Amino acid sequence: ILTKAHRALGMETKGIKMEDMRNAFGGISESTVKNFVRLAQSDKKVQEALRDGLISPAAAYTLARIKTKAEQKEALEKLLSEPEDDPKVKASDSLYKALVRAVKLGVSENRINEAWEMGLAEGQKLRKRKDKKAKASEKKADKKTEDAEDAA
Repeated sequence: ILTKAHRALGMETKGIKMEDMRNAFGGISESTVKNFVRLAQSDKKVQEALRDGLISPAAAYTLARIKTKAEQKEALEKLLSEPEDDPKVKASDSLYKALVRAVKLGVSENRINEAWEMGLAEGQKLRKRKDKKAKASEKKADKKTEDAEDAA
């Protein structure tokens, strides 16, 4: 992805038209080309995190939409500082959703923190629901096992 991103940035710098850029990448959408360019222009830490597999491409694109590199870096640090079972699953993560909200809210530092807190609260709710479903499934499986043993 980073190779394509830097290639798209180089093409844009040379003044190549959007349609030609889209075609050069196999007819991808204009928004994908723009995401590539933003990613290539993003903070090096964001690019490194993507390259190292610490964040998903979707999370990297979202971080790249944040206007200043300092804010991108701050948002990335917050994203990576949160303990997660699987840190690579960021696209579906509530913290990723908080970053998306931050971008939509205009990305002032207060707004990032506000969106971050909303995402954390949603993540806690989701985890509780998943835990509850897992326990219910376990009980159901245990009941089936007991019934099978009783029948035998």
